[in-house]
Amino acid sequence: MAKNRKTVLAIVLAVKRGFVSPEEGMKILEQAESGDATQAEATVFGFIPTSHQEELRADAAELAEDNSQATRILEEAGVPPDVQQTLLSLGTAAEPNRDDVEATLLSLAPTTANTQVEMPQVKSAAERYQVLREHARGGMGRILIAVDKVVGREVALKELLPFKNLSGSSASPGTPMSATSTTATARFLREATVTGQLEHPNIVPVYEIGQRDDGSLYYTMKFVKGRTLATRLRAIRNDVDLSPEEKLTERLKLLDGFVDVCNAIAFAHSRGVIHRDIKPANIMLGDFGEALVLDWGLARIRGGEDIAMSGGGSGGVKDSQASAEITLEGEVMGTPAYMPPEQAAGKLAAVDERSDVYSLGAVLFEIVSGEPPYQGKTAKQVLSSVLSEQPRLIREISPDAPPELAALVQRALARNPAERFKSARQLAEQVQAYRDGRMV
Repeated sequence: MAKNRKTVLAIVLAVKRGFVSPEEGMKILEQAESGDATQAEATVFGFIPTSHQEELRADAAELAEDNSQATRILEEAGVPPDVQQTLLSLGTAAEPNRDDVEATLLSLAPTTANTQVEMPQVKSAAERYQVLREHARGGMGRILIAVDKVVGREVALKELLPFKNLSGSSASPGTPMSATSTTATARFLREATVTGQLEHPNIVPVYEIGQRDDGSLYYTMKFVKGRTLATRLRAIRNDVDLSPEEKLTERLKLLDGFVDVCNAIAFAHSRGVIHRDIKPANIMLGDFGEALVLDWGLARIRGGEDIAMSGGGSGGVKDSQASAEITLEGEVMGTPAYMPPEQAAGKLAAVDERSDVYSLGAVLFEIVSGEPPYQGKTAKQVLSSVLSEQPRLIREISPDAPPELAALVQRALARNPAERFKSARQLAEQVQAYRDGRMV
């Protein structure tokens, strides 16, 4: 029974974290309840990316062994008491009502969109791209480094990972997508089309959006050799050979790239696009001094449908144990340590250009001080701080920080959007004035 209970809880966690849809979860639960827990466990982990399997397996084992711990974790995840009781009865002799279980899974699932996704008509021959290696991977997609043999250049090829069916194999073309996979597809295409329409020197250009013969989606973009701003800031922070003053000097060298980023965001705003997830990890520093804004997957187009706001879902923080520096989805979208209060409160209709200005201010805070404005062990802790507390004072973290920059950061991070800089361009002009030695 313990084996069965652990498997059932693994299925529940997989649904909660968006790896499995509620419908898929119900089918695997029925498989587990029929007595084949081993096969059910293999099925559910077939949906989960390898990089997430160990953590989810450990969490399921912990929940299965300790009811009080299970209750605490479910409370932190925002699960109501009646739903907790249903979950904790799974895999025991007290078999719950099937409708209750299905309703529970639906309540746990992340926000999904019910809209139909229009697939791109452009198709490209498989022979065009020669894949060299995998560059990065996330829960829903991965980036490959490939050679475009038509023009003879290296490109970054981003593809949406296939959603697996219950046998563990990839779904065939034409198979109806679950709500979860539909949402991921819509966001993938939104990111590709939005990025492709923003032609700016500091925004990575998209070359092609395509669909292979097997139905899988991809798009290609410029491959920028370099590292993210987050990586550079971390390297400076961890360099034991640098004094605090030298670390500050190294960080201030990043201001020119920051101005470029502000101008890129200002350009996007002029085209009606709000990024909503500006952070150091989404800023690429090229080997030749260029700075580029990445990842427009959460972008909102003024006047257009907001994928994140359509459909139902439990809302709130997708995973209360998530890192403060990863992107959350659902009613709370973005990265907690860098999002403004209105975004942290889930008021997506109130998120506008000034919200991006706040996030730029949070990035500038980290450049000047070496740390983000809010810190905590989990996303939930950081969100709570963003909603209820003022950001820390830069001069308390970095006493030698230039007071002019500290003042700019304080204004950009104003809790009231009306008190922030009116635009990303205005913030860029003020930082550039500091760099030029002019009065700020």
